[in-house]
Amino acid sequence: MKFISLLLLGLIAVTNAHATCLNCNVILISLDTVAAKHLSVYGAKGETTPFLKSWAKKSRLYSNAYTVSPWTLPSHAAMLTGIYPWNLGVFSPEDTLKPKATTLAELLKGAGYKTAAFTGGLYVSQKYGFNQGFDSFQVIGTKDSSEKNFNTNIDLSLKWIHKNKAKPFFLFMHTFDAHAPYMPSKESLKALGGSGNEPVVRTEYLVMESKRPKLDENVVKQARLAYQAGLLDVDKKLNIFFSELQKKGLDQNTIIILTSDHGEELGEHNSVGMHGFQLYDEVLKVPLIVYEPNKPAAVISSPASIVDIVPTVMSLLNRKNKVKFDGIVLPEIEAKSGLQRTVLASTNYIKDHLIKVFDAGMAQILAQAKGESAPKNSVASITKQIQLVHFYSAINNDLKIIIDLDQTTLTAYDKKTDPTEMKPLANYCQNSLCKMQLELFTKSRTLSK
Repeated sequence: MKFISLLLLGLIAVTNAHATCLNCNVILISLDTVAAKHLSVYGAKGETTPFLKSWAKKSRLYSNAYTVSPWTLPSHAAMLTGIYPWNLGVFSPEDTLKPKATTLAELLKGAGYKTAAFTGGLYVSQKYGFNQGFDSFQVIGTKDSSEKNFNTNIDLSLKWIHKNKAKPFFLFMHTFDAHAPYMPSKESLKALGGSGNEPVVRTEYLVMESKRPKLDENVVKQARLAYQAGLLDVDKKLNIFFSELQKKGLDQNTIIILTSDHGEELGEHNSVGMHGFQLYDEVLKVPLIVYEPNKPAAVISSPASIVDIVPTVMSLLNRKNKVKFDGIVLPEIEAKSGLQRTVLASTNYIKDHLIKVFDAGMAQILAQAKGESAPKNSVASITKQIQLVHFYSAINNDLKIIIDLDQTTLTAYDKKTDPTEMKPLANYCQNSLCKMQLELFTKSRTLSK
């Protein structure tokens, strides 16, 4: 599938010469299900991330950063390898990161770094191959995303840093604290205009609402408040973690990168509290903030991708390797002019599949609780239907293209005049070349497995 980038507007793999941070530590933080649009550091109205806003004043903030997929497994595969998921063969819930893939942990361990990961589990676990290259890999919570364990994750990370700070280290942290079900503190609810007595917004409630032909605005409002209050809780925890790093003086020799694997649907395109099946900006546009000691702050608007993280880290450390990355080295300053870069994303889910998987999972849990046999329409049987990519997208500063491989259609949006992606450009794909590319895309997905 390497030819994909040639078919969509041309991927411009421009690298930049970086001053290096030789032997610096590296911390990569992945905040699962955090959409850039809901962070005050990215311009959201409510003060959801006051700490990140202050931290960004001494960091590089990429204002148009995108994930490669709207769900956890393929996104983290790309984040930790610098390779697009379709080139890794990571599409469906049955796929794993193959041993032949080279992770950032493996690259840095080979350079003499101590390596550790503390994750929220589920797809970011040993089962899916993410422990490759880590001296220590610990899953904090193995049940589901209702386990909010970022405090524990932070405590364990700080203890590990204390034991291993004598040598350069790489630490990967991941948390589901912002993921549905939304379980914010009363303090954060009040800070964002709530009463503090709002109930937990449960996942099954959100899935049920997303089945409706038209969303209830009161449900959407309730979900947004709870979600954003959860972001404020995460921000407070990040403040604690970063304060401890500063006390230890580690901010002087540590590169810190904060991002997310995907965002969240909160009423924009008739779904609420869900993700995985659409390629609009609410699920693709993510935070990407890079802190490098003794470097000036910058806001950079050129398109960036989480697939750029690994090559950027290797460049900052001035470490050579033999891996050919799909990502590029991120620019340190805003480009005054030049060619636009295109970033790509895909998903193998459609909404119906995702809802069926959730419903089947709930039915299995209820059957087990009653001591009954699992229903015939099991999660495994539905998962087998999720084998092929259904949608691709290509994004630059001016244009967003979404290709529906099932319908063989291409929809385009003008990002400058239509940032919410509600007004498709009429007759965008009418010429024979465009139609031929669509046909090639449709046929190519049979090679993806």
